[in-house]
Amino acid sequence: MFRADLTLLAEAPARTNSDPIGTIARIADVVDAANRPALPKINIDLPYLKRLWRRQKGCCALTGAPLEFSGPFGVTIDRTTPARGYTKRNVRLVGRSANAAKYGMTTAEFHCFIIQSYRWLRLKKLAR
Repeated sequence: MFRADLTLLAEAPARTNSDPIGTIARIADVVDAANRPALPKINIDLPYLKRLWRRQKGCCALTGAPLEFSGPFGVTIDRTTPARGYTKRNVRLVGRSANAAKYGMTTAEFHCFIIQSYRWLRLKKLAR
């Protein structure tokens, strides 16, 4: 990754000494890019996602709700462990709303959140 950033620096328009701030800013951009973590690994493909759909029987891995192709129950790809990337051992299909609600929570935290929400709804007599 660092080599690519140096290439970008080399391809940048030549700056003269009359623009030291621009030169310093460009060097800072290169250093920032070099210090950013690498993009997460991706090794999934369409055939794998089709198998995953069949294995999950077209249902959300977090809620069990049937998945759709658009709207709040539209299918999305969720990383079980967000830091690990989109790998075959780290992805599952979930509904758009469930994925948005889960945000940065672990699966266990998300399920606790759902249970607590259900209890609150029952207390308020909003759920059956």
